[in-house]
Amino acid sequence: MSLNKVMLIGNLGKDPELRFTPSGRAVAKFSLATSEQWTTPEGQRQDRTEWHNIVVWGKQAETCGQYLSKGRQVYIEGSIRSRQYDDKEGQKRWITEVVAERCPHAVECADPFHIVKWATDALDEVRRQAWNDARRAGQTKGKGYRNRVATGDARRFKYARYALWKNPENLTDRQREKLAWIAKTDPRLHRAYLLKEGLRYVFAVKSEAGKQALDRWLSWARRCRIPAFVHLAKRISAVRPHIDAALEHGLSNALIESVNTKIRLITRVAFGFRSATALIALVMLSLGGHRPALPGRIDPRIGQ
Repeated sequence: MSLNKVMLIGNLGKDPELRFTPSGRAVAKFSLATSEQWTTPEGQRQDRTEWHNIVVWGKQAETCGQYLSKGRQVYIEGSIRSRQYDDKEGQKRWITEVVAERCPHAVECADPFHIVKWATDALDEVRRQAWNDARRAGQTKGKGYRNRVATGDARRFKYARYALWKNPENLTDRQREKLAWIAKTDPRLHRAYLLKEGLRYVFAVKSEAGKQALDRWLSWARRCRIPAFVHLAKRISAVRPHIDAALEHGLSNALIESVNTKIRLITRVAFGFRSATALIALVMLSLGGHRPALPGRIDPRIGQ
């Protein structure tokens, strides 16, 4: 029996170099620095930094190229590989690399918050168009030297953004009145608001119902004749597999941030550990779902 496994926590020495093989597979390479500190018997503080060559393949390589940069701290899990190459003088050289293998078959999920934010941005673009159209129609008045402010409908469009952004269940009575006024005054803007809410509904129902709702939403957005939402439909179609994965698995950045917060709390409890291995073990024990049976304790999962 043998084991080839490496776990590293360190900082990037340079930005990742992202390339593609002739077959189209992505590969990212970067250097990672890990530091070690100790005190000599004479009481002197010593530091040592080790540099590691990291290689990442596939989708993870594209993610590294997009989000990682010099100085960023990362966690790497993989295996050690050695390969031979010829230098400029034609001499044979050997180089040792760490090939990252953490979650090699992971499914990428789109974050619902950011997808809905795309719709909110498109809605605000339509609102600004309505506001500028009202201003060009003369619904402004002079205020000081070479300064004009919105009046009438232009003013109402300007201050309607919070009513358009907020979820319907959180609207105040005054904001509901603004939405009713928009529905009568500018059907195009109101239709954009309904498109935004329709996309939010997709992530509210989730699962197969969410996928069917997204199909209907895309059909509606493509023929809505609102350029901002026609463009949004193209963006969503481009990342449709990631959105379907999010609907199927129910994952979001909110869950990831929740886990990160718990890990930071565990880190506070872990002060005094001599290595990161103990911290990783404690995180896996606390958040990994494994509940070992303790001596003298009755396992609540076993029926009486």
